[in-house]
Amino acid sequence: MGHRKCSPQISVSEIATKSKTSVSANLESNFKIMTENLKNALDHQRHTLSNMGEKEAEARRQIHNIRIRFNKKLDELEKQLLKEYTEKRETVVPSIKENIVTLEKREKQIVLIITNTTKIKEFGSDIDYFLAARQVTTKLLEEEDTVTATYENLRGVNASFTINSDIEQFVSKLNKIGDVFVEEVPCSINMKSLIGEKKKSTDKERQDTPIPEVKKVHVDKEGKRTPDDEGDIFKLKFVLKTKFEMTKGFLKKDLRICNGTIINDQIVFTDRENKRFIITSLSGEHLNNMNVTGRPWGIANVDESRLVVVTFPYIGSGYIEILDILNNKVEKPISIGGLCRGVAYYEGLIYVVVYGKGIIIVDLEGDVKTEIPINVNGVFHLTVNANRMYYTDEWTHTLHCCDLNGKEIWRFSGERVREPQGIATDEIGNVYVTSYLFDNVTVISPDGKQHREILNKSDGLLGPSSIYFDNKKKYLMVSSREHGRVAIFHVLI
Repeated sequence: MGHRKCSPQISVSEIATKSKTSVSANLESNFKIMTENLKNALDHQRHTLSNMGEKEAEARRQIHNIRIRFNKKLDELEKQLLKEYTEKRETVVPSIKENIVTLEKREKQIVLIITNTTKIKEFGSDIDYFLAARQVTTKLLEEEDTVTATYENLRGVNASFTINSDIEQFVSKLNKIGDVFVEEVPCSINMKSLIGEKKKSTDKERQDTPIPEVKKVHVDKEGKRTPDDEGDIFKLKFVLKTKFEMTKGFLKKDLRICNGTIINDQIVFTDRENKRFIITSLSGEHLNNMNVTGRPWGIANVDESRLVVVTFPYIGSGYIEILDILNNKVEKPISIGGLCRGVAYYEGLIYVVVYGKGIIIVDLEGDVKTEIPINVNGVFHLTVNANRMYYTDEWTHTLHCCDLNGKEIWRFSGERVREPQGIATDEIGNVYVTSYLFDNVTVISPDGKQHREILNKSDGLLGPSSIYFDNKKKYLMVSSREHGRVAIFHVLI
């Protein structure tokens, strides 16, 4: 029986010797990858824990500021009440003082008569006392007439204080100072796979539908978006035009710049804490403060010259106003029926984020066109452009791109985009978003697949919360809520 010729046998030690180098390299790489994965996970959790501590400190600061404002307001009201009391008291005090002077004179006169009469009785004769008594009686009758006339002019005064019932009702109805929201969200850390190991797909990954590819777009002369090979976010350039910090004339204490916009070559900021709009020139020169009754939050341009729409979430059930910002005139108040925050205007419709409800769309007359029932508990900012609606969710650290019916097209999250707040888009469809926690601005491509950090702390950003893109001037404006810092960049697209 024939046998095939066997190939030469290789010993285990020889195999080990030959593969030692490659195995060693793989092990070292895997050690490094595993170490990096653990470090990233630890950094993420430590940062999460630190962030929770910062949130608690922020809550304490806000409560402290509220307490200061309450005490300041009570001091002002106390001073006002005592001033009013003093003014009213002075209307009756002069007549009382006049009566006191008159009565004191009569009292001294009576004491003098009594003293003289007593001396005559003690040292004079009976005839002297008899004659003196008749004179004293006549004098007493005269004094009685004077005192009686004074009595008729006497007036009592009832002074009392009543505390405003609204304060009592406010205190009795106030059962908590605010709401607390804590929820776990998916971690956005990308874990690297070990060399030689094929990562198993999760059930979620198997179920996810691939995002359809969206071409980059440009805008033609008629303002329509058209496909184009250009528009790469990595070709964008940003040139600082101006930056300023709100100090003199701005009441920097308790400054809360929630949002800002550029209209008619002026910048309009909503200052929530001081119940006003702050208006400046493009160079940062303070032009005017416009006081309002509520605490303004979101702001969006209705036209290019004077009209804006503003949300007032903290009065009644929440409402918005269409304002002639240049003439300080309310064109149209619209009740929303909920705590309204972010707002956008697009082609005759107003898009409003309403806490607990979703995004409500109304026309300029205030008629509700539709309600999009999505979870907006962590949503404070949105914008609408080119049939796309974009909003940021601070709680889940995500940016959402939807169609105008609320159907999600893509979603973005990034390790350097934490607590995303302000959001804006340019004419190409690039999306700009501020990261409050990392002091930066990130631009995301129109299809949501590419992103790039374009501005950060080295550019002077500190807690950026609001962002606005002026498509005509190609200006990107970034502002900070607490610090009052504003920077305007010229974008070279």
